Amino acid sequence: MENDITELLERYFLNEANAYFDVDEIVDLIYYFIEQNDTDTANNIIDMGYRLHPDDVDFKISMCFIMAEGGDFKSALNACNELNIGDDLDLDLLRSECYAALDRYGDITRLTGQLQAEDVSYFEDFVVNTAGILNDYSKYQNNASAYINMALGLYPDNFLLRIEMCLNHELRGDTKSAIDLCNELLKENVFSPDIWLILGRLHASCLDFYKAIDALDYGQVCLPKGETGMEYELKRLKAYCLMESGHYEAALEYYDELVGFKEFNKAEIFPNAANCYMNTRMYDEAYALYSDLRGMEAQIDDLPVYYAGYIYCCHYTNHIAEAVDVLKSAIVIYPYLGIDNVLQTKTKTDKQPDSFFKDFEGFEDFGDEVEDEDSVARSDYLADSYLSQIFNSN
Repeated sequence: MENDITELLERYFLNEANAYFDVDEIVDLIYYFIEQNDTDTANNIIDMGYRLHPDDVDFKISMCFIMAEGGDFKSALNACNELNIGDDLDLDLLRSECYAALDRYGDITRLTGQLQAEDVSYFEDFVVNTAGILNDYSKYQNNASAYINMALGLYPDNFLLRIEMCLNHELRGDTKSAIDLCNELLKENVFSPDIWLILGRLHASCLDFYKAIDALDYGQVCLPKGETGMEYELKRLKAYCLMESGHYEAALEYYDELVGFKEFNKAEIFPNAANCYMNTRMYDEAYALYSDLRGMEAQIDDLPVYYAGYIYCCHYTNHIAEAVDVLKSAIVIYPYLGIDNVLQTKTKTDKQPDSFFKDFEGFEDFGDEVEDEDSVARSDYLADSYLSQIFNSN
């Protein structure tokens, strides 16, 4: 594929105005430039596609999916309906996806009823995949439960539907029912890595990390070769469970391994790996990861803990000015959070020396002395007047 796209790019840039590409080539180019975040060039190629293939149905179908993947669900749905193509599973699932994104659950049930009345050959596949679409949206958790129960009434032995029900139990917080259903499904197919992953995640949510690790180990044993996405998820969750159960060195071995996966997400992995380094007193290694995440704060899930860990790490690596700067950023985003509470909780949990804990005592009370309600002014005052004084005195 890399050679193919290279050849397509050469043809495009050498003769942009008069180049000819068939539909598949145009679609490949569009996806390439979308992945490169070059929307201007992608749009130029879309225009070229409409110019070269104005009546080509395959190109129009591809454009429906491209619009949906770009988040323009309204345009995708309109284009899909304008095609007036029936008996097509992919297009009907695209309609379901668009309806879900556009808060039109009623249209999903209407479409489901219509396809059932038409007795389409792919109806079972349609309801299974639509159940998955609904589970992907937190706002539809209860709707998804009703939809899955309806589908199970028609196809009670469908394994994939029962997995979706298991996921729905998990999403709605019914952990016991989810675990019970997982165990029931494993009796039917003990070699399903999907079920072992779900079971591991459920045990982890109950803080039963050793049971979670056992489930994840079984999942890795059952994993077919080449399933890198599933392998990544199993190892990522195992690393987390090892970290939470205090096995920091073992967790770091997994985090190091995850870096080599194409699914690797720095904002997802580095905060936990840095935490492991901190708990093994490898402060320089932790600092390298924390500092590498600067500018990626919007992608970090537990941002307050990240800020607390970063500041804490700077305390031990003597990066005083950086600690002040990080605290400024933290208070701009969380002016009333009282990040001292996060730091105090962390120091108590990690059993760090009292000296560090005392450094941050009174932080929230000190913040009350600031009269200016502007969060930026507050952050400057607190960071410069307080934290820098503490670190410099140390």
